Amino acid sequence: MESSNESAENNGGEKESDKLLTSQTSTQNGQSPAPKSPKQSPKNLGVQKKENLTVSSASHSSLSRPSDVPTLRVTEDPADSEKTSIKRRILKVAVTIMFLVMAVGVIVIWSLHDGGKENKQAKFIFFHSNDLYLKIDTGHEDQTSLAGNIGGDLFVVPGSDERGKDECKSDAKWCFTWKEKTVLTVDYVKRELMGCMDISWQNITSIFPTDCYELKMGYWFGMGGNEKWIANNNPLTEDYYLPGYDKQHGNVYEFYLLSSYGTSFYIVSEDPFRLRLNETDDTKLCISPVPVGPRMYTSLEYSICQGESIQNTHTGASLMSHRQSTGSNKVNITPYERFSWSVGNADELLNVTKVTDFIEKLKKRGYQCGEIEIDFKWETFEGDFEFDSNIKNTLSILKNHDCQFILPISPVVSYMSKMFDYGVQNELFVKDLYQNTVRLYNYGDIQGALLDIFKLKKIPVSVHTAAGNGGKFSVSGIFRGWINVIESLGKIHILENVYRAQDKSVLIEVGSGISLNTLNQSCLSNPLPMVFTLGIDGYPYLLSTVSKNNLTSELFIRWLQYSAFFTGLTLPSDTLFMRNGTRVFVTKVKKFRDGFVSQIIRSLQPDVSPSQPILLPLWWHYSSDEKVFAIEDQFLFNETILIAPVFCAGQITRDIYLPAIDGIWSHQPTGKNYNGNKWIRNFNVGLDGIPYFKAKNVY
Repeated sequence: MESSNESAENNGGEKESDKLLTSQTSTQNGQSPAPKSPKQSPKNLGVQKKENLTVSSASHSSLSRPSDVPTLRVTEDPADSEKTSIKRRILKVAVTIMFLVMAVGVIVIWSLHDGGKENKQAKFIFFHSNDLYLKIDTGHEDQTSLAGNIGGDLFVVPGSDERGKDECKSDAKWCFTWKEKTVLTVDYVKRELMGCMDISWQNITSIFPTDCYELKMGYWFGMGGNEKWIANNNPLTEDYYLPGYDKQHGNVYEFYLLSSYGTSFYIVSEDPFRLRLNETDDTKLCISPVPVGPRMYTSLEYSICQGESIQNTHTGASLMSHRQSTGSNKVNITPYERFSWSVGNADELLNVTKVTDFIEKLKKRGYQCGEIEIDFKWETFEGDFEFDSNIKNTLSILKNHDCQFILPISPVVSYMSKMFDYGVQNELFVKDLYQNTVRLYNYGDIQGALLDIFKLKKIPVSVHTAAGNGGKFSVSGIFRGWINVIESLGKIHILENVYRAQDKSVLIEVGSGISLNTLNQSCLSNPLPMVFTLGIDGYPYLLSTVSKNNLTSELFIRWLQYSAFFTGLTLPSDTLFMRNGTRVFVTKVKKFRDGFVSQIIRSLQPDVSPSQPILLPLWWHYSSDEKVFAIEDQFLFNETILIAPVFCAGQITRDIYLPAIDGIWSHQPTGKNYNGNKWIRNFNVGLDGIPYFKAKNVY
């Protein structure tokens, strides 16, 4: 028993001594012992430290009293002291190295963060040089937006080994040549807000590749013809697509597609190409070059880009070389704030009494004469650039009433015009490529020559002509040159069609025709696909027109309801708008434009550019709501105004989708409020006002 007690006392002494040594060592190192505890959340770590310090301090205080514990003397060996010193030096070196490693790590992480956009967007794009396979990922859950083989099946057949890699001089990342000297370059280019793959076929002679891509994800926009805005469900087969040719896609001459997942496809070159879209059940886009000229060689250049969002990609695409603009926001909108009038036939101008009566009615109802658009032949012969003597008297009367004229001008000079001989003698006309003689064209019922835009600085009126040095032929050069030429005649430029002239101060005319639908209803054609396409192509200022053929009072009002939001609109100058059923409504539209629309357009002008239109698709501001991408018959005016037009006679209701917003949609003029992210079915759209929805409390 005695032995047992001694053993217990000794064991107890060892434990107390261990506690004392631990406490002393911790105190010498400037630390207090911490009790073991479960892992704490970051919020509780600070509190836990305070508790540990309190406990450690109390333990140290109680254990330091000599009366509470036996005295234990510890003797330190000199050798141990030297070892401890070495360990401390090693520890200091290790800590220093660790600090340097951490500092370098922070710098590396920061640099990666700073260049993260480029790295991230580069990961969206994959190119396999062996089989020329290109894939573009959306960046959303590894979904593929576009994928296909450059050259299609042409270069996977026997003989493909004739292709040489890196045998051509090019700054592009990949370069391939064939024995016919055809050159393909593929290059990754980091542009603002997006990464791009630039593909270029050059010196194409005997082989004509077809590049096909499956449009796998999302909605694709940019096809303005045939009242179609979404390309996915718009079958298109073009054996021959010439940029700048108005018979294929209405006013829209540039081939530019933009997807809801932020992918863009843009044709850079101006040579003709063959285009196929959705020929089969799959959504596939195929393009191939078309040979032109006596040398039978051509090129094909295009760029496929991917950004983080549809807005970012469009902004970046708008900054590409020939899409830049400094002039679009300089358009003087003052003349277009008031109505312009269309004269559709010569009888209206030749009858002086009728013209005078028309002007007096305008004044009586508070309208200005403003601009009168003459839609018919006003020259004796095309190319004279002089008014027909039969209408000179009427025009002088109009001029006295402060009326201005909008005249149709074309580059065709009739062979019967007095300017024809002058043009031949001074070589002002386009020549036949093979015979080097003046080429005659049939332009409607006119036979004549085409002015060579590159040799003109202005219209050859009288002797006021000037020859230029010419230049390399290009489609965009013709359009831009023609705009430069007509600047010599006036400051108002209204174009029915345009090509790569985003830096010119012009309005583009967008017309609505009238036809029967499948229900045998008389309907206005939906102009919104063309409006949206022109908008993303870089032309924000639009002039709305309507066909007079079969135009009833009801359809005229429906046209006014959505046209009121355009930069300008041209009214028929006949008695239609003077009728009792429409006269009051026209006055209402005038007041609405003067007090509301024009003020908003003026406030938007500083920001208007090729990348920022005025009339917008719903996804422009509400792309987080996926339902808006499928809507082609509603539009936004500014961010907060939504318009849902009615196009058919006899239709008084329609379904309207209101996008999800942090707020409500207020219907005008009733003032009734609706939540977003929902369809309103069979909504009544009357003929007595200008209906629209206004977003409130949008953050």
